[in-house]
Amino acid sequence: MAELWLSRAGFFFALLLLFILLLAFFKRLVLVAGKEVGGFMLALWQALLAAISAQPAAQRWRNRHRPALLWFAARWRSDSLAGLPLSTLILAGIPFLAILGVGGEKWCATSRWATFDRSALNLLAAFRAELPTTAFTCLTRLGDSETIGVFTLLAAAILCLFRQFSYLLPLLLAVFGSDTFALWGKLLVHRPRPSLAIYREPFFSFPSSHAALAVAFYGFLAYLFIRAAPTWSRKVNIFFATLWLILAIGLSRLYLGAHYPSDVLGGYLAGGAWLLLAIVLGKWRRTRGGSLASEPVAGARPFALVLLGLGLVFLLVHTVHSRLPLASPAPPQELVLSTPSALFPGEQEKYTETFLGERQEPLNFIFLAREERQLLAVIERAGWRRLAQADFAALARAVRAKLAPDTAAVLPIAPTFWQGKVQDFNYSRPAEPPRLYNAHRLRLWRTGALTPAGERIYLGLANATEGLQWGWLPQLSPMLDE
Repeated sequence: MAELWLSRAGFFFALLLLFILLLAFFKRLVLVAGKEVGGFMLALWQALLAAISAQPAAQRWRNRHRPALLWFAARWRSDSLAGLPLSTLILAGIPFLAILGVGGEKWCATSRWATFDRSALNLLAAFRAELPTTAFTCLTRLGDSETIGVFTLLAAAILCLFRQFSYLLPLLLAVFGSDTFALWGKLLVHRPRPSLAIYREPFFSFPSSHAALAVAFYGFLAYLFIRAAPTWSRKVNIFFATLWLILAIGLSRLYLGAHYPSDVLGGYLAGGAWLLLAIVLGKWRRTRGGSLASEPVAGARPFALVLLGLGLVFLLVHTVHSRLPLASPAPPQELVLSTPSALFPGEQEKYTETFLGERQEPLNFIFLAREERQLLAVIERAGWRRLAQADFAALARAVRAKLAPDTAAVLPIAPTFWQGKVQDFNYSRPAEPPRLYNAHRLRLWRTGALTPAGERIYLGLANATEGLQWGWLPQLSPMLDE
């Protein structure tokens, strides 16, 4: 386990697991006490406002600014199109417009967000395997424009069957508004797709249309079901099930290398803004009498079941027979340098990095080799044992080794970043005493640089651990030469 979590990057998956557990705990908390706590907070807020309003100073201030207060109050009226709907459009659009304003190609290439984007995708690429890739490929179909488009038309038809016409326009606004807004964002930012993409994508990267459509469509469906749910527990289960689906679709885009994390976040913001606007617009239509409550048309339920079946058949056929084109691997870019030190134009390049590009550990070695196999053979003859890369199978081995410590266990070294790239080779050599947490570690990066003599330049980082700190965190040894 020490080798897997040796660097901060190794905590990525631990944090992901922790996030899942916290979300499950939060769901349970909301399910058990959310209604009571929400009612208490609302009552407390109303009592606080009443106490403040009763003060003479507050009354004088309110009388002095009555026109402005009336104007602000009108901005939150749900029965006026210039009230809550317009205010929601402005407030929801400001964050995303701000992102577009700073999300240009230059910002994407220089900010800490860009460093995090690059490191996260490199880390996820190290954990790719056939089974999860297939699962995420099927999952990402739930967020593509073809699936969402067909599902939206089917949902609109079902709303018409049940004569819920006040929800029809908001649904179409949420879906097509978010899709159009995401398209405009791609045209404005012109951010290229990640080079680690498994499948070829035809358009720009920022923001993610899959993320925007997932929030807009599935979020609006969840809103409808929550309104119709008779019990609090059912409302909570619907909300969190939809949240899991939306997060899973976003994660699928990252795992497949189709988007950077900031692309998915931008898509969530765009879809959330249009979803909020659609909900407010639906409320305004119902307030103005747009909801003509009546009985469903005859045979509405059987027709709805048939439409749902057609949607599932389309999704199955679309997933199985509509194969995504594989991305062509980028040709290796090799650079001839007069000296290996040219790889370090600044101090930052001499260190490994955290997710956000902060300095971590200094590089120790520079290797020059014409043949990679010869270099690796020399390292192994020196007593170093090559380890596997960190992947899902390695996680399972790490857990087993933690539960049943084995001094001979061979575990992967955690992914570490140099210029956003995960190391290419991992080696370990046992130390004294020979325990799982006492070992020397060696990481190697294969660079795209050559010397004038045609030798490939490799960078190395060596360190050692000596037991655990606080009972679980591997402790680095300061005596590296020993």
